[in-house]
Amino acid sequence: MKKIIMAIALILAIGTLSSQAATKRYWNGSVDNLYTNGSNWAGGNVPADNDYSDQIAFQDSKLSGVMSKTSTLTGGRKINAILFYDAGYSITGSTIITKYFNSAGSGTNYIYSLKSAQSTFSWNVGTGNTTVIDSLYQDGSNNTLTFQNGGTLILNDSIDNTWGTNYVKLNDILLIVRANRVHVRTASVTKLMLESSELQLNTTVSGAESLISAGTITENLGQGFTVTDIGGGYVSIKIAPPPPPVILGTVLIIE
Repeated sequence: MKKIIMAIALILAIGTLSSQAATKRYWNGSVDNLYTNGSNWAGGNVPADNDYSDQIAFQDSKLSGVMSKTSTLTGGRKINAILFYDAGYSITGSTIITKYFNSAGSGTNYIYSLKSAQSTFSWNVGTGNTTVIDSLYQDGSNNTLTFQNGGTLILNDSIDNTWGTNYVKLNDILLIVRANRVHVRTASVTKLMLESSELQLNTTVSGAESLISAGTITENLGQGFTVTDIGGGYVSIKIAPPPPPVILGTVLIIE
């Protein structure tokens, strides 16, 4: 019993340290749209560009002054998390490297260039929210990004990575890629995890079926896919519904 209590205490302590290590900086957009202007951040401190210690948060209730909802970077930054609590925000200019991502609110948020840190993470886009990313780079090799939470994620190009095989999982989300494949590298894999997940690609039905045959697109339920031409040069890829139950016979019970 004593060992169990000590183990629980250690887990709680680690969770507390992780929470304390990440400082949340709220954008207030009170002066202009420059990310590096401390006056645009509550408390007057620009988020640190170091070992993923600061989180950047965007929330309507924190806006003041000119209330700019666009934050423009003049150089790449490395932060712990991007947290959109409301919609209508844009991060432009240069690349942000992050571990965690959350986008909520009814409407659209936009990021010019985003790079995932070298590990496996879950990124959330909430129901009713659309997030648009011009350029997404998945760093490292053998890492997984899980997109989830009921919203819509639009990538204006395929996900890039320079070496190895990476993975994307779709867990109750609509992913729209304005290209003919999810990843630039052919070895990388996209897996649909639930029937509520959907992938739309700028390709033909035969093009999508070729990706499925090659194992570039897979699914978690063992039910296969439906591939549908939805117009405008796009196809929709979903997990096929399960087959209807087989009725082998009728048993008549007479009392």
